[in-house]
Amino acid sequence: MGIQTKRVFMKKILLASITILLLAAGCNKQQAPVQPAQNPPAPQQQETKPADETANWKIYSNTKHGYEFKYPTGVTVEAYDAKSSWPATGKDNAIIVGGLFDVISVNAIGGCSDFRTEQAIVSCLGSVSWAKEDHWIPVTIGGLPAVRREVTLKSAPAAGSDIAPVGYTYYVNNGKTGLQISFTDSVARRPLMEQVLSTFKFTETQDETANWKIYNNTTLGYSISYPATWSIDDHTGSSGNRFYLLPPDPLSKQAVDESFSLLIRNSVQENLSLDAARQEMKKPSSVSPDFTETTIVFAGHTAYSYQSSLSNSSASGYAVYILLPVENDFYYIETHGIRPNVISQLKQILSTFKFIK
Repeated sequence: MGIQTKRVFMKKILLASITILLLAAGCNKQQAPVQPAQNPPAPQQQETKPADETANWKIYSNTKHGYEFKYPTGVTVEAYDAKSSWPATGKDNAIIVGGLFDVISVNAIGGCSDFRTEQAIVSCLGSVSWAKEDHWIPVTIGGLPAVRREVTLKSAPAAGSDIAPVGYTYYVNNGKTGLQISFTDSVARRPLMEQVLSTFKFTETQDETANWKIYNNTTLGYSISYPATWSIDDHTGSSGNRFYLLPPDPLSKQAVDESFSLLIRNSVQENLSLDAARQEMKKPSSVSPDFTETTIVFAGHTAYSYQSSLSNSSASGYAVYILLPVENDFYYIETHGIRPNVISQLKQILSTFKFIK
């Protein structure tokens, strides 16, 4: 190969090497990714909570029945207990906020501890004769299941009247007492009533029986508490094993008008079946033409409660009869009361009955 040819060949090799190096450099060169322009984060807006209009309201607390609620400043609260002339027999501690039926009333209804269903409420309080329509709506009050009764009036309110065509009544049970919460018929007042109801909550109840006397019958295996002012008439051991509790200044010395009584009968000795005993309890008597039977739980056992159609009326007062079958014994419990304070104590006495065997 000639010198000239070698020079040309070397130039070609050099040029090819430079080309290869340039190509390699281009492939290995990493370009930084282009970041899109970002807008600065928008400042977060804090949610503004509506002001609590009830924050500075007064609080009414009822330790006997275990509830409390708030009410506006400037509104009066009128409380009635079982010793008052109002409300009628069977109602206890009616609280009127804003004057008589002006805003809202709360009544503890004696003998009506089950306010969870329409059937239970109507059975206890009866139907409303002046209602055109009667609707029952499940709701919640104070965190507990409740029922709102919406009653449409038969007669429409007069034109321009503030009276609402549909009245609201709420029923709720706190485990111990049935409460009836009634609203005024004022349309303008309803928002205020709803606010009062929204503050309703249940609290601990005061045990009024804590300082009562206790009667223990170790032979027959039961215990019962009673007020210190009440007296005992105990015939246990004689015919019928009958036991009486009598309030002070009884209206009748025969322990009939106002009393708590317990009669124990042995079903084996008397050859008495439960079906026969239940039929016997439902028979008409001089006290009442009829008795309605309800299955209940009493002192931890299945029992049967009987109420007359005349019970809780102004004429006959309060009367409840209980048939409690336990093993071979039938416990017949009778309660009679006329005075409101005695009726209230009779219900509390019933709640203290227990077996100690």
